[in-house]
Amino acid sequence: MRKIMKYIIRDVARSKFIFFYTATLFLLTVGLNYLNRDETKTVITVLNVVIYLMPLVNILYVSLHYYNSKEFIETLLTYPVKRGQIFMAEYFSLTLALIFSYILGVIFPLLIFGSTMLILNLLVSGILLIAMFTSISLLVSIIYDERIKGIGMLIGIWLFMAIVFDGIILIMYFLLNDFPLDKISVILIALNPIDLTRLYILINLDIASLFGYSGANFIKFFGQAYGIVILLLVSFIWIIVPTLLARRKFNKKDF
Repeated sequence: MRKIMKYIIRDVARSKFIFFYTATLFLLTVGLNYLNRDETKTVITVLNVVIYLMPLVNILYVSLHYYNSKEFIETLLTYPVKRGQIFMAEYFSLTLALIFSYILGVIFPLLIFGSTMLILNLLVSGILLIAMFTSISLLVSIIYDERIKGIGMLIGIWLFMAIVFDGIILIMYFLLNDFPLDKISVILIALNPIDLTRLYILINLDIASLFGYSGANFIKFFGQAYGIVILLLVSFIWIIVPTLLARRKFNKKDF
C-alpha cells in the first residue's frame, strides 16, 4: 500500500493542476489579507472560499484522477494486491495531496500575515471538508463508469449542498413556520457537510448573527462546547460512511 501511495503522490505532485490550484489559493488568501485589514473579516472571507470553492475543485479533481487512473488500477489488479489496499492508497494519496495544497495555499499565508485567529480551526475544518468530499467523489466515480455521468452527478451534488439545500430550508421554514421546527433544523444541519464546516467555524468565531436559524437552534439545543463535539463527530461519519461504501463498491466492481 505504501508503494502504491508513493507512486500516486508522485503522480499528483507532477500535476500542473495541483501547482495552479495551490498558487491560486495562495494569491487569493494574500489578496484577501490586503483588502481586509480586520482579522475577523479576513477569516470569514477565507471561510467562504473554503466551504464553497474547495469542495467543487476537490470533487472534480478526485473524480478526474480516478477516471484517468483506471488503466493503472487495472494493471495493479493483475498483481497479488488486495483491492482494499489499492482503494485506500488512492483515497489517502489524493486526500493528503489536497490537504497539502490547502495548507500551503491558505493556512501558510494567513500565518505569514499574522492572522493567527482560529488558524487551528480553519486547518481542522479544511482537512475534514477535503476528506468528506474526497470520499463522496470516489464513491460516485466508482458507481458511474461513464466520466460524463459521474462528473455531472458530482456537480449536481455540489450545487445541491452549496446552494439548493439552504434554499429548500428557507422555503420549508416559510411554509411551515407555524410548526415546531427546532429539532428538525438541528437534524438538517447534519445532512450537509458544507453547513457542518461553516457552523463549526462560526461557533469558534462566536458570531451569532451569522449562525442562521438552523445554526442558532443547534447552539441552543447542544450548547457551544457540546455543539463543536457533535459537529466533529458528524463530520467523521460523513468521512467514514462514504469511504466504506466506496471501498465495498470498489471491491465488487468488475474492471
